[in-house]
Amino acid sequence: MSSRIKKRESEIDAICDGAVKAGFKAIALAFEQGDDLILVKAGCKHGEWEEWLEKNFEKGQDTARRYMKMAAVPKDDRSRLLTEAKSINDCFRTLGIIAPEPVKAIENHPTISIPPFIQRLNWIAEYYSKSPPDIDAMQDGEREELKTKLKPIIQIYEKL
Repeated sequence: MSSRIKKRESEIDAICDGAVKAGFKAIALAFEQGDDLILVKAGCKHGEWEEWLEKNFEKGQDTARRYMKMAAVPKDDRSRLLTEAKSINDCFRTLGIIAPEPVKAIENHPTISIPPFIQRLNWIAEYYSKSPPDIDAMQDGEREELKTKLKPIIQIYEKL
């Protein structure tokens, strides 16, 4: 019995290790997919992009846009996401591409929960505190995107 338990535990460990490695690989491939989609879109004439996607990308425009937004992360910052995120969707959430997970309970206080918009503010603050943006080097579109991401923080700040 004990040998069977030990063997099973080692199998569980191997599967979990494989799942973590597969998650990292999937995230890395998603970054590469976004990079390639950006290149293809840049080479398309006006109006050709949607047609190209329909013929060549099975997952549709929403997924393509998500990958491309992921790829907009500077390559130096990608390694942090690769080590912290558990899945592609986790990357999407961290970057604000999709909504955060539903409300989580505060540890040791299950009746108190953190609303999703506060969760989003927390990860935005954490993301920008680890790699503050160089605002002077940003393009206009990048500045507007940053303003959009930071708008909820500003609104809360103004209410204080």
